[in-house]
Amino acid sequence: MHESHIKNYIVPAIGHRRLDQIKTMHIVDFMDSLEKDGKPGGLSSSTRYDVFKVLKAMFKIAVKQWKLIKVDPTEDLDPPSVETKEMQFYDSEAAKEMH
Repeated sequence: MHESHIKNYIVPAIGHRRLDQIKTMHIVDFMDSLEKDGKPGGLSSSTRYDVFKVLKAMFKIAVKQWKLIKVDPTEDLDPPSVETKEMQFYDSEAAKEMH
């Protein structure tokens, strides 16, 4: 899943920039663009959250482990909220009809 998010969303949006050129505003704009993503309502809130987690992990490694950059542009950003939907269940009559 992480590889898919990197390939499908992150690289096309910010992959043309060097790590040290990516600023917090680029991340904010990128995350905002995921809400639109060509579909009504954009990507699901859980997918946007997952993409953000991948970005955050990438920048954390770039700063702390590899020391490629000094500042993590995701550091002061809050992750997108995840909308939870109430589960819909069949009642016993509907379940019998499905059988």
